[in-house]
Amino acid sequence: ENITANFISLTTLKPLTADDQENKTWEIPENDNNVTSNVTEDSEGNNTGKIPLYIQGLFELNAGGRYISGESDLAAANLAVKHINEQDVLPQYQVILHVNDSKCDSGAAVDAIFHALYQKPQIIMLLGTGCSHVTVKLAQIVTRWNLLQVSYGSRTPALSDRNNFPFFFRTIAPDKSHNRARRKFLQKFNWDTIAILHQDHYVTSLEANDLIAVLEQANITIATTVHFVEENFREQLQQLKLRDLRIIIGRFSANMATKLFCEAYHLGMYGAGYVWLLQSDCIEPWWVNVKEINCTLKQMMLATEGFIAMKSHNGIIGTEKSIANLTYDEFVDHFNKTGYILTSTAPLAYDAMWLMALTLKNASQQWMEEGSQLNLSHFNYRYKEMALMWRQIMENIEFLGVSGPLFFTGADRVGISAFYQKQGNAMKKIAMHFPAKRLLDFNCRNCVPIIWTGCILVYSGIILLAFDHATLPNDKFYATVCTGRAVLFSTGFSLAFGSMFLKTYRVHQIFLQSKSLKKSWILHDQHLIPLVCVLLLLDIILIGLWIIIDPLRRSLRNLPLEISEEDHHLAYLPQVEVCSSKHIEKWLGSFYVYKGLLLVVGCYMAWETRNVTIPALNDSKYIGLSVYNVVIASSSIVVIARLLFQYKTLSYIIVATIIFASTTMTLCLLFVPKLLSIWTREDEKNVITNTMGLKLECNTRRFVIDEVQESYYRARVQNKVYKRELLQLQKEAKRLEQLLDELEKPNEMKKISVCAKNDVNM
Repeated sequence: ENITANFISLTTLKPLTADDQENKTWEIPENDNNVTSNVTEDSEGNNTGKIPLYIQGLFELNAGGRYISGESDLAAANLAVKHINEQDVLPQYQVILHVNDSKCDSGAAVDAIFHALYQKPQIIMLLGTGCSHVTVKLAQIVTRWNLLQVSYGSRTPALSDRNNFPFFFRTIAPDKSHNRARRKFLQKFNWDTIAILHQDHYVTSLEANDLIAVLEQANITIATTVHFVEENFREQLQQLKLRDLRIIIGRFSANMATKLFCEAYHLGMYGAGYVWLLQSDCIEPWWVNVKEINCTLKQMMLATEGFIAMKSHNGIIGTEKSIANLTYDEFVDHFNKTGYILTSTAPLAYDAMWLMALTLKNASQQWMEEGSQLNLSHFNYRYKEMALMWRQIMENIEFLGVSGPLFFTGADRVGISAFYQKQGNAMKKIAMHFPAKRLLDFNCRNCVPIIWTGCILVYSGIILLAFDHATLPNDKFYATVCTGRAVLFSTGFSLAFGSMFLKTYRVHQIFLQSKSLKKSWILHDQHLIPLVCVLLLLDIILIGLWIIIDPLRRSLRNLPLEISEEDHHLAYLPQVEVCSSKHIEKWLGSFYVYKGLLLVVGCYMAWETRNVTIPALNDSKYIGLSVYNVVIASSSIVVIARLLFQYKTLSYIIVATIIFASTTMTLCLLFVPKLLSIWTREDEKNVITNTMGLKLECNTRRFVIDEVQESYYRARVQNKVYKRELLQLQKEAKRLEQLLDELEKPNEMKKISVCAKNDVNM
């Protein structure tokens, strides 16, 4: 293991003031004591020549049963640090993890972080913690010190608030990230009316509010939202039974689940006629704890049979290797050598370290590309601009970790959702939901005018095909028409088909590219348009060289002699006028190769992505059909033009018809589905509902008389959250006052002692 050669002395740091939090560009001091500049040594005392980067890690090592994965999380984080340094992810730097025990206690964690801020070598980021209430406290503090914090185990919805926690991220997916998977699951079985039953707690209440919003957008009617406490859950269950609500989404603790399902057994709310969809806390076999309930184990087995629970899938599916060059099984083998038990959060802690290392690596690469003199050693607690830059990089980063694909929406990881069903005495996985990476405007709205422009140019080329010597004043005009045809068809093809080709390539890149992905590697709209311009520029260069070196002109091509039927001594030599040049075959060959390669690759990628049906890529299927359409039409035109060149009129009719039909079909495939989706919207579709005391809200029918009650309920939930936060702040203030009193008592005793000595001396 590497150790630090020496510790530089730090000047006493002052807490940042409100003025320091403004968006200012802090100048980098040339010789700042806060900047780490020493180098590391290996275990044999050899100088590695690398600058240490200190990351503060807070783990629940002695949490008293409140959190049991602390040692496993620490072992995974240390394993990640080892792999990061061994693989030279940060070539000039050595990552060093400083460890403290948070004890799943806010006071201990706050004391540890301030100790790290004031006394140890400057830390560059914070890793931790696994306890939500501790993480909230830390996230409030490190914001003022411009430190990025990554948690591996905190799932509270409060941490999603970017206004309160601007520098916070988490590699564990919060429960609300699975709401869209719940919606898809309900839609899969056409369950359009459900009830939400949740425990009266501020966390479950906030999660229920988010779920309501997601379900309403999908036209799923929420018949009722019931919150309960331990004293009245029986009455609430009876209300659900009386209303004959059979699809129930539950949000309550595993301890509460035993009592609730026992009562559901006595009410007959179980079996094939009911669906219970629960959260991740209910995966473990809680139903065997029958000591404090009025049900036998057999009755609980019947009551819970078939219920569904969901949680995040933390692991790589298949044998694909992660960013650490490890499959999931290989990671497990490495971890088992540490001697600790692998817990569900250990892979998340491992990926959290990689997330921070990759963020720092990307920042270094960005500075290098910009020619900046900045480096990671320049970071200090007052350099907010650098922290904001790192936050942007972390928000946009994507990679395949040992816990699966990792990318973010704000502070939250977008997780893979796994559905489990109780079958017998075991929970068996029955379904998985893979979220779309909603990081791009997949529809590429800026491509629409480009495609239209390309199609208009092709339509114009059809008109020029109709001109011949008889309709033009002289041969010079015919040469101009020949050049115009080449320009219109070539540039039109590049604009229209080039845009579709690049959109297809982007879909192929996102969903079928192996290994890891980063957002910066994926084609954005600002990349697509310049690439289309590159294709257009290539056309202009080729056509320009053609015109300059070997210009097109009108020429007559001889056809086979025809003997007159009336006079056998008379023969006719038919001729057709064509656009020609000295080396036209070579020029056409270069265009056929260039355009043909685009057609072949485009056809291949369209076939590879034929099964992509992600809503964010709602036109990917039609783009693929358009590609096939262009490929078939282009191939047919080349063949027909070659075979029927002597039949001028017939050739024009067939070629013009194919070009017109394929171009029109392309436009229809790309835009008609979008128009249909607009015309078939169901907003305000059923006018009768408005006269029956019903209100349409997100296409979900809800009684108007319940609107006030619903608003009151949500306001009460928010009020509880604020009261809880106020109570925590009051407790923390009281604890700090007691600490100050304890610190002041020794000083008072010293003063009394000094006074006593003075009296004696006198």
